[in-house]
Amino acid sequence: MSKSKSYANKRNQPHVDSFQYLKGGPVVVFRWANEPGWPVEYVSPNVLQMFGHTADDFLTGRVPFSDIICPEELARVGEEVAAAVEDGLPYFEQAYHYLHKDGSKHHLYDYTLVLRNEAGEVTHFEGYVLDDTERQQATEALREEEEDSRYLVEIAELMAGDLSYDELCRHALQAMKSYIPVSKASLYMQNDADPGILTRLAGVNVSFGLAEKTVFDLRDNPWYLDALASYCPMLTLDVEEDPRCEGEEFKVADLRSLLVIPMRLTEGKSGYISMGNSKTDPPVEDSRRLRRVMSRMGVLLSTAMDRVTILLERERMTEQLQHAHRMEAVGMLAGGVAHNFNNTLTVILGYTSLLLQEEGLNEKALEKLRAVLHAGESSAVAVRQLLDFSRKQKSHQPELVSVDLVMDGLAVMLKPLVGEGICLELERELGLGSVLLESGELEMVLMNLAVNARDAMEGKGRLLIRAEIADEGHLRIAVQDSGSGMTDLVKRRMFEPFFSTKPVGSGTGLGLAAVYGVVQRAEGSIEVESQIGKGTTFSLLFPRNDNLPAPSINSSATLRQQGAGRKILLVEDQAPVRNLASDALLENGFEVEIAENGSQALELMADGTLQVDLLLSDVVMPEMDGLELSRQFSKLHPEVPIMLMSGFVDRVFPGAGEESQGIPFLRKPFTAEQLIEAVVEAIALG
Repeated sequence: MSKSKSYANKRNQPHVDSFQYLKGGPVVVFRWANEPGWPVEYVSPNVLQMFGHTADDFLTGRVPFSDIICPEELARVGEEVAAAVEDGLPYFEQAYHYLHKDGSKHHLYDYTLVLRNEAGEVTHFEGYVLDDTERQQATEALREEEEDSRYLVEIAELMAGDLSYDELCRHALQAMKSYIPVSKASLYMQNDADPGILTRLAGVNVSFGLAEKTVFDLRDNPWYLDALASYCPMLTLDVEEDPRCEGEEFKVADLRSLLVIPMRLTEGKSGYISMGNSKTDPPVEDSRRLRRVMSRMGVLLSTAMDRVTILLERERMTEQLQHAHRMEAVGMLAGGVAHNFNNTLTVILGYTSLLLQEEGLNEKALEKLRAVLHAGESSAVAVRQLLDFSRKQKSHQPELVSVDLVMDGLAVMLKPLVGEGICLELERELGLGSVLLESGELEMVLMNLAVNARDAMEGKGRLLIRAEIADEGHLRIAVQDSGSGMTDLVKRRMFEPFFSTKPVGSGTGLGLAAVYGVVQRAEGSIEVESQIGKGTTFSLLFPRNDNLPAPSINSSATLRQQGAGRKILLVEDQAPVRNLASDALLENGFEVEIAENGSQALELMADGTLQVDLLLSDVVMPEMDGLELSRQFSKLHPEVPIMLMSGFVDRVFPGAGEESQGIPFLRKPFTAEQLIEAVVEAIALG
């Protein structure tokens, strides 16, 4: 051996020795020659545990070191070694992947010394390699976690704005599309408690150039139900081959991959986000990272939607409170309006009924007067309904109403309302019997339905009202029009007070609510059939009574006889009502003493010269109301009966019925017959 070669061996040997303490650890020590294929001259015994090859495999050349480097990285590793040699570096570090004997891929850290001879030529490489796959995986996982966290934080900040349901969903779907290669996305929501509350969200689609068929109805799909129960995303990479995607809804979308993210919200709401790509899009790679991020996105969107729900509920409650305040103001206004309107209706109904008692009127005149009477009675019911909604007044006084008589007068009442362009047809059986309703309510119900039908037909079409005996105990009245029909949404809300599809100023939204209230109080039911473009049919079912309303036991002549010699002290501040009541009483044989207010009435009775058989007083009057008058009057003249009249039962008897007060009461508006009968009865009871 030459002196130079011996020097080189002595120079190289210490380097191997310096790695002796690493031989039993997780690293493998190598020494290989700077020759093609990098033949191994030394390798530590623990090489088997790392690579799956024995030391002999490397030393004999059966496994060159270059063979364990991943082929796609071999060129880069070689270039880095060559660069280190050319640059005269004493050592270099590398990171690359190697292939285990079993074919698995691992990450390797390589620390190598460059050994040179006296001439400066590189003869060997010596160093150690460390399998740092776990460290790299942890580092990569940390990087992905940080990246995903930033992504989710950005989405969360975006969703934290003042967004509607639709805006929230669209932002979420766009954000998801930016994360994974999909062509389209959609969101489907349902509410188990109220299926209609989130129906519109079923149409929230974000399409990226493909067909709009992106909503999949998976509510009964076992795959979706399992995913919803576990709160884990469901992913299929091949829709055509996956047996879970056999439904037609999957096929028509022309999807290759489909990702469905289940969502669970509060109060029974649930749903899912569906994202898919077509066969021409880049494939979606299944990974724990994708499932983790999409699962968190589902939770994030669920939370955001719950927040929107809470905000909307708060807005709804605020609106309800404001509405309650408005209704309180409306109630006060309605009270004043109703008081004046009831007085006006009293005059209309009273004088109309007096005219109907006149002899010698021809049938045409009588028919017109009856039409006025019907319209007035329907208007009186409408006023009571307004008070029911605005003041919560509940003053139901049902009586037997002859359906035959109502149908007889229906054409005269409805024809002016529906107009000449609508063909009004009435069909009925004979002997319909009676229903238990408040006076005028049935006419009001049919009038409201007829007006709604007229508006739905825009003044042209066919309106059919048919009354028939449904069965032994029920009566059916159907109102059918040929109008525009109603959507499902309108049908769900049509009976809500103040809900209207008419332009502002064209409807109050109380008509159908009033109809519903009347039918419910009568223990009946309503069925509605409607088709867009074909029309609507309201079928009202009432409990039927074979008994007919009892005819008045007092004829006009009898009432005049009972009124003869009777004197009434009439107290009413409104001159038209005072005149009407006075005229009706006088025409029926009574004597009338008039006072315009409570104080005047007490003055008339103060000296004891005036003797009366009844005090008939209005309730709402300035200075002294009728209640205070009745209290003072009864103390001074306990032998004289009292009867009050008003349009407001709740003001006359707050919190109690008339019977418990012991004071006869006549509600405005009234006809002349109703006034006289009530006066006769009050005197008899007194």
